[in-house]
Amino acid sequence: MKVVVNKKYGGFGLSRAAVESLAARGNKEAQELLEDAGPDEDVTLRSFERSDPDLVAVIEELGSKKASAPRSHLIVVNVPDDVKWYIDNDDGLETVEEVHRVFG
Repeated sequence: MKVVVNKKYGGFGLSRAAVESLAARGNKEAQELLEDAGPDEDVTLRSFERSDPDLVAVIEELGSKKASAPRSHLIVVNVPDDVKWYIDNDDGLETVEEVHRVFG
């Protein structure tokens, strides 16, 4: 499974080009964000299902630099399909980690 994470302090964010690409793929949230913004206004989509196939495709097609908001550096990480995972966040810098049990 492919998962998108941010590898820069500051937080996950998509550039206007990435939001436009998602909107063109039929993403309703991206379409609404663009409708509410002016043509020259910066837009950033900050919440998204990180394993969404359209999101992964946009990051891979545009590349990290063009797809990331100014304070982001988005990459695609490959996670084995049988792994239960979550995204750990340290002030915006993210890692994909395996879910495991903790006692005590």
